[in-house]
Amino acid sequence: MDHEPRLGDDALDPARRSMLARMGALAGATLLGGRALAQGDFPARPVSVVVGTPPGVSDQMVRMVGESVQEQLGQPFVVLTKTGANGLISVNYVSNAPPDGYTLLFGSMSTLTMNPFVYANARYNPTVDLVPVAQHAVYPMLWTASKKSGITSLKELVAYAKANPGRFFVGHHGEGGMSYLTQYRFFQRHDVKPVYVPYGGNAQTLVALQANDIQASVEPFLVALPQARNGMFTPLAVTSVERNRALPDVPGFMEDGMSDYGMEAWFGFFAPKGMPAELVNKLNGAINKALLDPKVRRLVEEGGGVLRPVDAGAFAQTVAADYKRFSAWIPEAGVKMQ
Repeated sequence: MDHEPRLGDDALDPARRSMLARMGALAGATLLGGRALAQGDFPARPVSVVVGTPPGVSDQMVRMVGESVQEQLGQPFVVLTKTGANGLISVNYVSNAPPDGYTLLFGSMSTLTMNPFVYANARYNPTVDLVPVAQHAVYPMLWTASKKSGITSLKELVAYAKANPGRFFVGHHGEGGMSYLTQYRFFQRHDVKPVYVPYGGNAQTLVALQANDIQASVEPFLVALPQARNGMFTPLAVTSVERNRALPDVPGFMEDGMSDYGMEAWFGFFAPKGMPAELVNKLNGAINKALLDPKVRRLVEEGGGVLRPVDAGAFAQTVAADYKRFSAWIPEAGVKMQ
C-alpha cells in the first residue's frame, strides 16, 4: 500500500536528508556556542558561598577571598549562612543547587569527610555528591597540657599517663571529632588508656585544663592560639609535620618520634556535582590567585593556618584520601553512629 514517506524512511529524499543534516548541525553548533558563551561570560551575577557555621572566622575568610575574586571576575562572593545539623543543612543545600557556578560551599574536613561516619543522617560523599573546587588553607591541632601537671612534652605526657593509671584525664569535644580521634590514635600507639572526659566546647575544655581537672587535651590551633600565647596552658606539639610559624618554639607532631602521621584540618570550596570543568577551573584559578593576596595570607597565617593553593584535581585527591582514611579510623576508635 502506498504511503507518504516519513522521517527515517529509507525512501527519504536525498535533498531533504541533506537539508535536515545541515539543520541538525546548525542547532548543535548554536547550543554548544551558547553554552561556551555562557561559561565565557561567567560570572554574570554574584556567587553565593554557603557557610555551615555561625558568623565568625569562616565567613571572614570567604569575604576576604571574595574581594580579590571580584577584582578578577567582576562579581562578588556573597556569604549565605546555613547552620544546623552538624553542617548537613549547608551540604544538602549546595548539593541540590544547579551546577552553574553560582552556588558554592565553604566546607571543612570534619564536616565533609568525618561527619558521614559519625552522624547517621550525613550520608554523603564529598567527591561524589559535590565537586571539590579549591583548597583554602589547612590548620593543625594543638596538643596542650595543664601547667599544674608539670608535663612539657609528648614524651613526658606518655610517661605521666603510664605512671598514673586511672588518674590521667584528657578532654575532648565529642567522639568522632578531630580532638578525640587524634588522642585516641596517639594513646593507642603508646599503649596508654586515659580517662576521656567529654566537654561541650573548647572554652570548657580550656577552663578544665587550667584547673587541672584534666591533664591534657587536643585543641583546634586557631581557637587555642591566644591562650597558648598568654600562658594558660603548656603547648606540647602541633599536629602538623612542620612547626607552625605562629608558635615557632612548639615542635611538630613527628619531630621526637612520638607519632608517625600528621593531622591537619583543611577548608575549601565545593560546587554541586555536574558543574562543567571549565567553570571549576576558572573558579579554582581565581581563588588560588586570591590566596596570594597579602591581606588573605596575613589573616590565615596569624591564626596558624597554612595556605596551600592547588588545582582542583589535587584537592579532590586530598578529599578522597581523607574520606577513605576516616572511613576506617572512626569505626576503629569505637565511635558509634549518632
